[in-house]
Amino acid sequence: MQNAATPCADGASFPADRAARVIAHSRLAAGETPSRRFGRLPRADGKFVPMSAAHDPGSDGRRTVSVLIPSWRRPDLLRRVLASLPSQQHQPDEVLVVVREDDAPSREVVAEALGVPVREVLVTKPGLVAARNAGLDAATGDIVVFLDDDAVPETDWLERMLAHYDEPGVGAVGGRDRVFHDGVPTDEGDRSDVGTLTWYGRFVALHHRGAGEARDVHHLKGVNMSFDRSKCPDIRVDTSLQGKGAEVHEDASVSLQVLRRGLRVIYDPAVRVDHFEASRDDGDPRAPVEFRARRDRQHNQTFVVVRYFPLHRAAVHLLFTILVGTSDAPGVIITIRNLLRTRTVKRQFAPFLANVQGRVAGTRTALGLRRKG
Repeated sequence: MQNAATPCADGASFPADRAARVIAHSRLAAGETPSRRFGRLPRADGKFVPMSAAHDPGSDGRRTVSVLIPSWRRPDLLRRVLASLPSQQHQPDEVLVVVREDDAPSREVVAEALGVPVREVLVTKPGLVAARNAGLDAATGDIVVFLDDDAVPETDWLERMLAHYDEPGVGAVGGRDRVFHDGVPTDEGDRSDVGTLTWYGRFVALHHRGAGEARDVHHLKGVNMSFDRSKCPDIRVDTSLQGKGAEVHEDASVSLQVLRRGLRVIYDPAVRVDHFEASRDDGDPRAPVEFRARRDRQHNQTFVVVRYFPLHRAAVHLLFTILVGTSDAPGVIITIRNLLRTRTVKRQFAPFLANVQGRVAGTRTALGLRRKG
């Protein structure tokens, strides 16, 4: 019996049993073992084939690995991450560093790198989306790995990551980034629920706090993630994402493209990098307070939800974000609560307005693309 599926904008299917598996993944933290029965993969004609018939590059040869590192004006950080890669227990086949032509210090670091096969990729357009796509255009590996220039992976990072691709139907794998501020690791507590869209519409990230066993999630974090390009050869980062630099949630757009093809997206806290969060001087700060940056962030979050999830789940997300919201993206209820606490109308209204404008704009952008197919 075939699984029920919801059509996606590009004609692919989002299997209903897969969505249910991801929503219920938090039960794994209580000691359950992830299921090894994954349903079926959609073919291009909309029919289904057994998962065992899907192509697995690992079954007839070694997988090749491309590591993509975008960098801009952070040569010291870039030098550190490149110096860490020769110690990997599983060596990458190529390391692609995406830099801008006028970033001479970073280009010098690439030219001097030793111990791994490093290749420079030049990009002229600013922003992380353009850098990721330039790297994807140049990459030759079966597995494409995203790594940030302000991160340092543990020595078994690639080995642990690649082991998951031996499981049937795995299309993307990522892990935890242990965050450091001023050289000191932060401690915000562990969580089992990371990288999901909850049933009530909240978009949960928090990959830096994930703990427990490996499990299915909806989306991964770009500092530490990978996907199987042999199964998803046409994936690119959405160019409709907004921002002046980081273009937040570009990583989710890649993860969700993998997911809607009926493939698994795995988060394993044991696949670790140390993330020395560097400041962003590109106009998209990590904790935005400026109106434009807030609006762009919420545009992108809602855009990826509406673009890639079934419309009923996108509708719940939109309702939650506008009526309730979160502390950094307040909806009606949280804004009213803040007004009662602070009695400062202007200070509370601006974040609310940025949130609503961003959500509405993101919905409009995504629906336009869904209509085009």
